[in-house]
Amino acid sequence: MKSKKLMVISSALGALVLVGGVVTTFASITNRAPITTAKTTTSTTQAIPTVTKTLSLSQKEQSIPNKNADKYFKIPCVDSSGKKFDISVKNAPVMFVSAWDSPIVSQLEQDKHSIKTMPVFVVVQAGPHKSSSQEISDVKKLLQQHGVTGSTVLALDDNQQFPHEWITGDPDTYVWKNSHLMEIPGPLKSNEVSQWSKILG
Repeated sequence: MKSKKLMVISSALGALVLVGGVVTTFASITNRAPITTAKTTTSTTQAIPTVTKTLSLSQKEQSIPNKNADKYFKIPCVDSSGKKFDISVKNAPVMFVSAWDSPIVSQLEQDKHSIKTMPVFVVVQAGPHKSSSQEISDVKKLLQQHGVTGSTVLALDDNQQFPHEWITGDPDTYVWKNSHLMEIPGPLKSNEVSQWSKILG
């Protein structure tokens, strides 16, 4: 009889321990700190694609519709001192560049003696942790290395406009020709480098 009572008591204690273990485990789960998801911010600044594919001039050159051409008569720029002013593609060809655009500058170097009017170089995107004035300086150094001298180098006024509103890639050239605005994205094919003198005048 005593042995039966002991068995009942042992079973009851075992069940209590089991239940207690479950309760304890559940309590440890419910008392955990809530899982937090780190907030991620997406930058609205998009990198401008670099135009590396070389095509023939006939494949590259395209006319800009008149309704979209007007803004190129008043391009907001800033010089290395921070002075702001507008330039017009009607006064001189405009070549939007960055400091790493040595391929197209090299092409201008090859044809520089035939080019009557060098374009105005407009920096469209500064490198990491660089100001517009630093990027202007770097582009000037790039031009000097290739013997392209006497050209005006400015920067697009990013405080007012986004580069994507002005160009389809980097580099990108705009020329006013025969009362039409022409765009020539990127460098030319190696066997057409001499075409720059015809494009730029």
